[in-house]
Amino acid sequence: IHRPSSKLGKGAVTLDKVNRECDSVFLFYDNVVNYGARFLDYCALVKESLDQRRFHERASRGAPLVSNEVLMEKTHPDIGRMTAFEDKRVWIKFLDRTFLEMDREHEYCKVVLPRGDVRVVRVHNPVGAVDKYVHIAREFAAWAFQTPSQRDRHIQMHATVMAQIEASKRMSFMLNHLYC
Repeated sequence: IHRPSSKLGKGAVTLDKVNRECDSVFLFYDNVVNYGARFLDYCALVKESLDQRRFHERASRGAPLVSNEVLMEKTHPDIGRMTAFEDKRVWIKFLDRTFLEMDREHEYCKVVLPRGDVRVVRVHNPVGAVDKYVHIAREFAAWAFQTPSQRDRHIQMHATVMAQIEASKRMSFMLNHLYC
């Protein structure tokens, strides 16, 4: 990974150097903004590279015991096929041909995009276009690794909230039509 190149020559980029190369104030600000944008892209690339390095370092420490026993498998018509394994790993095959693997500590996700690009990101701070996939994986993992009683409580709480929303809508409707 190389730092973003500058049209201003080798060495450190300073505002004086940018100012000497510019004929107008607008060109000066344009150069500053463009350099800043390239620098932010570079920072995202470095972060992604570090995440990949950490992922591969963790994977090379030794092969942990891996369970191929499926704890839960769900197919959602709008998402795809989601699989949770007993060792807490999660695999998701999305309908758009994206494939996601979440490690068993739920720290990293390896996402293979439809064109073959591979991204390794942290689960709690995904970078780039993979955040929607990681969000779905986090929700599925949270659901899959709950006990049945926790799931029942979650469903009951959701049903209670939805019933309360409906009651509030009916009350609002009645009040609007009562005073009209």
